[in-house]
Amino acid sequence: MGRAQQNIGNTIRFARERAQWSQFQLAKALGTSQGTVSRIERGLQVRAAILHKALDILREHIQDDADNIVVPIARSSAPTYKTEQLKAWEVSTFLKAAGLNSGDFALTVDLKIPKQLFIIGDAAGKGIDAAIVATAIQAAFVATIKTLNPEHLNLNGIRLAVESAYRHTIPNWKAGPSVIMGMIDALNNFVEVLNFGMPTIFGIKRGKIEYYKQEPALGMLGSKENPREIIPTRISLSPGESIFLLSDGFLESFEQRNPRNQDSLFSRYLEAASLFTDDSEAVLKNLVEGGAHSNPIYLHANDDMSAMIVLNRKGK
Repeated sequence: MGRAQQNIGNTIRFARERAQWSQFQLAKALGTSQGTVSRIERGLQVRAAILHKALDILREHIQDDADNIVVPIARSSAPTYKTEQLKAWEVSTFLKAAGLNSGDFALTVDLKIPKQLFIIGDAAGKGIDAAIVATAIQAAFVATIKTLNPEHLNLNGIRLAVESAYRHTIPNWKAGPSVIMGMIDALNNFVEVLNFGMPTIFGIKRGKIEYYKQEPALGMLGSKENPREIIPTRISLSPGESIFLLSDGFLESFEQRNPRNQDSLFSRYLEAASLFTDDSEAVLKNLVEGGAHSNPIYLHANDDMSAMIVLNRKGK
């Protein structure tokens, strides 16, 4: 049994204890035996459906005042917004599910030091299978961070631990999710990101749009083609500047007919949406609710949608 696999079990046990549930109570809620709950918490393999239900408990009860960990996932066809203040920084997210279950997710972790972590992603597949993958990736991300020294965290180490934990959690992993992992350095005013198969990162800097792509280009998380050692892309952000991260479902909603035109069309909308404000949630709502010709983009979206703005609010 690997350490990463045990981390997942420890995280689910932590969530159960936070909910003040016994193993018997969790087993009853899952429709399974106490022995199966014990297997989960010891990091042993269980059926994906049982794991998904257990991780749902994690998602509902993981809020911890000491660690400020939130695990949101798109669960509704109605659009949802969330803004979190992370010291002098701000992270706003938008999530919308295309159906009852979603593979899109966004998560932030405040480390209580001048560093914060975030992840946004789009799991491969549709429906309940995609939702299982999305929840498992977030659980692996949280478990990894909770067991490492915050002072020595680095994105590539987190990425390798998440991949290992996920392989043990979902043993039949055939296609990984597209994700962007990021770390905010609030002391030095920069963001580091690792982009695994997600669309271009848009920077909103001095009123102009800049583009950031991972070099070398990376496949989905867990791809055998990705190198073991990866140097994150570093983006310096002055007060009032931000980066915009989004899934392909969000990008496609702006131009479904011509994929080649999506980046340029979206960048024009983003520039217009951020012209008169640097409030991250207001920019998101301008994009989503205004959309093309003041028509909310999510009304015609065929895919799950997720987006995130990371804003340096120092001096504001």
